Amino acid sequence: MISVGAGAPVEESIAVPGRSAAEVERALISMLDTSGGRYRVVTNGPGSFSLIRSYLPKWALVAGLIGGVLFCGGGLLLLFVRRTETCMVAVVDQPTGALVTVGGSLRGEQLSALRSVLRAPAPTTPVTSSPPTGVSIPVRTWPSQPTPPVLGVPAVVLPEPPDPLQVETVVPRPGAVEAFEPPVDETVMGLVDIRALARASSSPRLVFDDGSQVTVSDRLLVGRDPAVVDPGDVASTLYQVLDAGRSVSKTHFAVGVLDGRVWIEERGSTNGTAVIQETGPARALELGDRAWLDDGVSVQFGDRTATLRWL
Repeated sequence: MISVGAGAPVEESIAVPGRSAAEVERALISMLDTSGGRYRVVTNGPGSFSLIRSYLPKWALVAGLIGGVLFCGGGLLLLFVRRTETCMVAVVDQPTGALVTVGGSLRGEQLSALRSVLRAPAPTTPVTSSPPTGVSIPVRTWPSQPTPPVLGVPAVVLPEPPDPLQVETVVPRPGAVEAFEPPVDETVMGLVDIRALARASSSPRLVFDDGSQVTVSDRLLVGRDPAVVDPGDVASTLYQVLDAGRSVSKTHFAVGVLDGRVWIEERGSTNGTAVIQETGPARALELGDRAWLDDGVSVQFGDRTATLRWL
């Protein structure tokens, strides 16, 4: 079935208390795989995937139908026009549950289905009650039996050992409250916390192979002669790169920042865009594909390269 019309721009974060990131990610992918096949799910990595949809623009549908009637079918070719939109979903663990971040373009019914999955109650766990403070638990004790003396040997009476089951009731004195602060182990600091501290005092920049660089503050269109085409790019900054061999397209790729992380999106370039990790193979992006860029990751576009740095 042909999908008609573009989705609405969405940028939001949804907290899912009481559920792990892995559980929420499985539930979302399961829902999207059974939602009629409008969206194609592409896994970007642990806790991150993209929703990609190809659709027929409404203007092409209207123009094609009118042209088909007025020009004896001549305008029906417009019905084969297709556009692609992408929505990126990231799921991370939080101390109280999971946090889902959605960014891109998404249809309203798909966003409603996604929210309904996130509002599903988490499985409950039985809660065991503990006795109140200051109340002793009665323990039944049995009287000790005397040891019979051995003939010719004087009897030795040993003291009875303390009963480990006896509970001593401690009643705190009124007003005697002692402050307790647990020790801080500075060595237990995750990689995410270290990155967050580093990014709080720096900003992401694209450093190109010719030494030029540009700060990625919001949304940036990069190319030989970039221009705003899609409505979602109205607030974008245009950055022009020099390319004597014309291997770089006019609008080659887009980069932006979402929740403190940098993403890159292929915009239908002729020679393509590839993400090159510091370790591992390069990943070529298709039209509309998005990927995360971490510090030190390089981007190959045409004959030019650029590296993301937090400076």
